[in-house]
Amino acid sequence: LGRHGSRAVIGKMFGDADREVVLRNTLGWKARRDANPFVETRYVEYRVALRPAALAERLLESRTQIAAEAALDLDLLEDDSLAVDRERRRRLFRDSRREEETETACRTAMPPFDDSRRGDGAAGRASPLRAATYDLLKQLVTQRAVEALVAERQTLRSDDVDVLAAVWDHHKPHFVGSRLPTAATPADDLLIAFRSITPRFVGDAIVDPLAILDDILDRRKRLAKDWQASLASVPEEHLRWRKWHLSNIFAKSLGTSDHHSS
Repeated sequence: LGRHGSRAVIGKMFGDADREVVLRNTLGWKARRDANPFVETRYVEYRVALRPAALAERLLESRTQIAAEAALDLDLLEDDSLAVDRERRRRLFRDSRREEETETACRTAMPPFDDSRRGDGAAGRASPLRAATYDLLKQLVTQRAVEALVAERQTLRSDDVDVLAAVWDHHKPHFVGSRLPTAATPADDLLIAFRSITPRFVGDAIVDPLAILDDILDRRKRLAKDWQASLASVPEEHLRWRKWHLSNIFAKSLGTSDHHSS
């Protein structure tokens, strides 16, 4: 059931009993109290009922929608790869347009996710921050593809490993942290970098950066397909969670409980 941290969180939420907590907050305008030390600080208390299992159900519902949308949106990586290829062809045939125009064409725009486009195909609302989720997926799958290629080439001692590793070392820090969703993604910048490098000789072999770029795009495509297959299994995973939760409720009603999930 689940993987890594998600298994512990969801399992604990389903296993915890309902309870009531008291929240305490200050009453009145804080700035006025700070300006006048003679104003007595007053508090108001709220009693809130926590139902962890119900929250877990809502979490699974959101998780299902985001997984479905992510599986669908990963197909957009193919459009991104085609944009990179079109830019490469323009440079190969010496397009007369200005350099900044051709580079802008390679920087893929964020897809328009509106309320009518939902991952499960229904005419419902898209999940919040869906475009940002796609941006994150794009960065993660590109990072995983490059790191896998670097590891393979280092093992094989390939002639192009130094070029690949140097470009990745320069761009890797940009894959960590937040940024404005309208800016070019770190993944786009990484791919653009390879088409700006000229071929070079390493010993008796010639290293073609465009061939490295093709390998990255191909590996990224294959990884995206694997991730889509994993995301497609999310509803089945959630069904197992719900069965485990119901079996625990039944066991507790008989005076026993099963805290183990499989």
